Amino acid sequence: MTKKLSGKVALVTGGSRGIGAASARALADEGANVAISYVASPDKAEVVVNELKAKGVKARAYKADQASAVEVDQLVKDVAKDFGHLDILVNNAGVAVGGPIDDANTDTAALARQDAINVHGVITAIRSASKLMGDGGRIVTIGSGSVSVPPKRSRPASSFSRAPKPPS
Repeated sequence: MTKKLSGKVALVTGGSRGIGAASARALADEGANVAISYVASPDKAEVVVNELKAKGVKARAYKADQASAVEVDQLVKDVAKDFGHLDILVNNAGVAVGGPIDDANTDTAALARQDAINVHGVITAIRSASKLMGDGGRIVTIGSGSVSVPPKRSRPASSFSRAPKPPS
């Protein structure tokens, strides 16, 4: 029986652990060849790659810092070159900085890195991948609800999405 994603190539950023590794395994289970990226865990990445290969698919790990637009762009190009094409991008790499954003002692360099990875790295990956994907390509971006705001200062996100449309 042919698997649903046989012949497809997927790139999972941050694929060496957690949700990224689980996503890579799920894609491989459906027959996709899978590339994963990591920034600081080559041993963990190699374990995942070996698990993927054991499922009968091609797999490879690439070191790339999602905070670097140059490295992200090169990652996408390298995957497409090495695997022959790119069909699926899963933007999973991300970080969360602890502490209140309005606290003067919060590490602004860490906040800048968080922004570089979680926003600009995702945008760069999408821009790079969309140039290489044909019809039927898929891009999935995974986010986290790891941020909390005291109730008196927050507004539920759903209230914005359900706000009435202004009259035309």
